[in-house]
Amino acid sequence: MRRPGNDRSKATENVPLADELSWLSDVHEVSHALSHSRPIWAAHHGKWRDGPTPPHPTAPHPERHPYCELNLILSGRVVEYVGGEKHVRRKGDLMLLGPGVPHCAKLYEYPLESITVYFLPAFLLEMGPVSDGAVLLSRFTRPGNIRNRIVRPPSVLFRRIRDGMRAMLEEFRENGSGSELKLRSLLMDILVELMRWEDWTPPQQASDDIHVADWNALGRALRYLQQHHTERIYIRDVAKASGYSQSRLQAVFRTALGMSCSQYLMTLRLAHAAAMLTASDARVSEAAFASGFNTLSHFNTSFRRHMGVSPTEYMSGRTAGKGPAGHEDVD
Repeated sequence: MRRPGNDRSKATENVPLADELSWLSDVHEVSHALSHSRPIWAAHHGKWRDGPTPPHPTAPHPERHPYCELNLILSGRVVEYVGGEKHVRRKGDLMLLGPGVPHCAKLYEYPLESITVYFLPAFLLEMGPVSDGAVLLSRFTRPGNIRNRIVRPPSVLFRRIRDGMRAMLEEFRENGSGSELKLRSLLMDILVELMRWEDWTPPQQASDDIHVADWNALGRALRYLQQHHTERIYIRDVAKASGYSQSRLQAVFRTALGMSCSQYLMTLRLAHAAAMLTASDARVSEAAFASGFNTLSHFNTSFRRHMGVSPTEYMSGRTAGKGPAGHEDVD
């Protein structure tokens, strides 16, 4: 794939990690309240206080999640840690992360402001031609070093992406008539603009490890999981829906999304539960059983492990006006 001349080497810096890998032992799995009917989540992050740079990561904890993430820095500088690498990011840097990638950041200077958009991987496979969706999704999920995950669009494209992500944030907050359609349209516009700027290779060469047929099978599996995640599901059922053997499906799942089928299913169930706890007066037990969990204890343990808080604490945090678990939404 040919990269456009974006002067990335001058705009960003790679810094050796030395002995700074200890944060990887503290990585937590987190989930946000995404669902098949609401596959996109937008969040605004702002830290305005003055003073010295804090010694610990600005994220509530180093994290990874089973969603794709698009993050644009609007002001400030951070040292971004992704896997075993780190990279200095500043205004205009766009980060693309796939599911399961551990990451966190340390502040370099205040104020820091960024917009993050999370979305379900299946969103890209369902929006249109699978080949185009596969190209876009593989941009987030394919293995690569940190310099391939962080790009610096030219000023004209930066403004388009910034304005598009701001519009997404507004639509997400307002949640008015047609907001879901508008969110999907805005996200696709951003991703297509990015894809065209990067001058992608033909769809059938989108990844060395997964082919268009695999993306088709993966799309069928993801749709099956989304349609039945509140029920008891066995891997053989998902494999049958995909048209692949169980072993082949598991291999494709891990190659494309960086996680197992069961991990993705857990994400869907927790997202469904979180949505219930956020949008209704449902009790914790109702949310647990309606999301496919067999016992309340398993639900409570899984929810805390993935979300960083208990179901009750999550409900309290959402009603207090906070964004996704652990991320404060600051104007």
